[in-house]
Formats: sequence, structure tokens, C-alpha cells
Amino acid sequence: MLPGLGFSEVLVLGVIALLVVGPKDLPLMLRKLGRQMARLRGLAAEFRTGFDELARQAELDELKKEVEALRRGQIFSDAEMEQMRVLEPLPAPA
Repeated sequence: MLPGLGFSEVLVLGVIALLVVGPKDLPLMLRKLGRQMARLRGLAAEFRTGFDELARQAELDELKKEVEALRRGQIFSDAEMEQMRVLEPLPAPA
């Protein structure tokens, strides 16, 4: 069923479609509507797949940077080092 629509709403839409389109052309219209819905679902799935691929690629790029930093012996990134400098306790007054 359609999300957010109850049986009575779908029934009313069906009756209106029957009156507007007519019984002869209603199956053709429903078939076209079904094809369009399938195409929209396919486009949504393709968009979702592309978005997931971009997210996965961004994660891989971040992992590559971390591996390179570890190979160079740099355990912390520059931003993390700056945060540690800011958070270092102040020397005790003499």
C-alpha cells in the first residue's frame, strides 16, 4: 500500500481515477503509473548507491592518510597536536 494512506483513502482515489480516466483506460494508466514508480525507485536506489560509494571513498581516503602518518612515525595529526598543546596544563607559579 501507499505509505501514509489508509484503505479508505486508497479506495476514494481509485473511485476518482475510475471516474476521471474511465474503466477502459484505467488499466493502461495504472500500468504506466507502475512503470514510473519502478523507474523512480531505481533512480533512488542508484542515488543511494552513489552516495554510499562517495562516503566509502571518503572513509578510505581518511584511512590512507592515517596509514601514511603512521608510516612516517607521526602518530597524531597536526590538528590533534594543536589540541594537545592547547590542553597542556600551565606551569605552576613559583
